[in-house]
Amino acid sequence: MKKRDQNKKISLYNLFYIGILLIPFNLYAQSGWDNSTIKEGDIKQYLPGILSPKSWAKRDSTFFITYHGILDKGETTFNLVDGFTIWQSLTTRWNNQKSGFTELHGSIGYSLTTQDLLGRIHLAYTANERHYWFASIQNISEDFKDDTYEENMHLDLFAILFAQRNYKKYYRSQRASVSWAYMPTDARFNTKYQVSLEHTSPLENETSFTLFPRKGRSFDTNTPVNNELDKVQLEADSYLLQKWDIRYYMGEQKQYNIATSYTLGLKDRGKKHFHKLDLGMHGINGNHQHRIVWSLAGGTFFNSSPFHFSQYAHFKSTNSDVTTRNISEEMFVKNGYELSTMKPWTKIDLAFQSKKCLLSQWNWLRSNSAYEELYIKTMFPKDEPYRLHVGYSLHQLFESLSLGVEYQHTEPNINTWGVYVSLPFMEVIKTKRYFHKW
Repeated sequence: MKKRDQNKKISLYNLFYIGILLIPFNLYAQSGWDNSTIKEGDIKQYLPGILSPKSWAKRDSTFFITYHGILDKGETTFNLVDGFTIWQSLTTRWNNQKSGFTELHGSIGYSLTTQDLLGRIHLAYTANERHYWFASIQNISEDFKDDTYEENMHLDLFAILFAQRNYKKYYRSQRASVSWAYMPTDARFNTKYQVSLEHTSPLENETSFTLFPRKGRSFDTNTPVNNELDKVQLEADSYLLQKWDIRYYMGEQKQYNIATSYTLGLKDRGKKHFHKLDLGMHGINGNHQHRIVWSLAGGTFFNSSPFHFSQYAHFKSTNSDVTTRNISEEMFVKNGYELSTMKPWTKIDLAFQSKKCLLSQWNWLRSNSAYEELYIKTMFPKDEPYRLHVGYSLHQLFESLSLGVEYQHTEPNINTWGVYVSLPFMEVIKTKRYFHKW
């Protein structure tokens, strides 16, 4: 794929004009809606909808609308495959005791570098808060690790602009899906069935923009590196997916759960297929002072033909020293895609959390809601070296910051250690922008 002509770029003046045109919509939409908290003449009334999301509600609270701002911070505005992208998003909600709850979310993006239109539409409906229906269509650049990757777009942006690093690998996903879920709030048993049709296309870095270019250093390609990966699994492809998830909670406080997932993928009119089965157990033992958090997970593929890399079994991993997740849940590796597999695998996580252990004995830390964690993580992929990660972390410093040190052992006799930082306040997850129950 050749890089596009750099002259094919929209002028920044056009971006300015788009912003100006949307200001009247922001002001006009206030008519007939509840904005009693805004004082006439207050300059702050112009900021929501421009620099931050703006919401309006009917006075009977049955209809809500949210415009996510001219500077939409909930979408990725820059990556190396799309360049800079202008995103605009709108969410509407209908909440009525007779007709139930309905939500429609739409986002549209325009790439200044490639001149491509991106977007997604998400629809959710429930009549009784027990049975839920979802439908969505999308045309976006998506990470190969799908729902296991971090949505730490701010960290990614800083890494590209300041450190000249690109941690993620993208492909173009054109997907339509419909799903049904049974998720009553008072039940221990939840299930979800989803069917989707997806067309995938490979992408290349279309830009190498960075604020501080470093001599002798260039960005990595957009191709993920994995020992099991075949070139054909990155090419354009279309396939049908069926996925069935079941989750069962044990105990009155739902501190234990068993989850299983079965996925069937078909392509070439059923001539090629794959089956993926996942099983996991998760539990929390203890009280608010001391507790043990554990999880045991495993999975396998069977009767499978090579499929698109996005359908591998992926894991929470990163090759950055800074994350937005809990440090004890993340696998810190040199290559964020090396753990992905289409072979049987087993993963075990065990953590001891305490508000009164070592450093948390200090009154200053205790008053800041800090707690400590000792953890161990292991992973056993078939025909691949097993991994052992042991670490200590201090969480919720200043209510959010986490610091940790970790020792790693990987066969054959490779030992490393490192210091890591977690910044959860920089996490932006798209599903938090609209209704999400699973």
